[in-house]
Amino acid sequence: MTLLYPSFELRSSMGLGFSSRDDQLCPYGGDGVVLNGLSPEIVRIRSITEVSSDQAEQLMVQFGRKEPKEQQTAAPETVKGAEVEELD
Repeated sequence: MTLLYPSFELRSSMGLGFSSRDDQLCPYGGDGVVLNGLSPEIVRIRSITEVSSDQAEQLMVQFGRKEPKEQQTAAPETVKGAEVEELD
């Protein structure tokens, strides 16, 4: 989701909600994000983009909501090649 303009209340907000004229959140209907901080404000939504499951996983790890999966290194593959002969 991209907001219409930046808001300093977003980081310090004690609550977060949505304002919509109907039951669907839409960037074209004047819908917005309600920030309940020191001075409550509504910031209109500019665009909404679908997040894939991989992107959602990455965001959860990035913001500390989930532990990263341990990445396993692949075992080295056996390569057939010329044999090495040691010389005296």
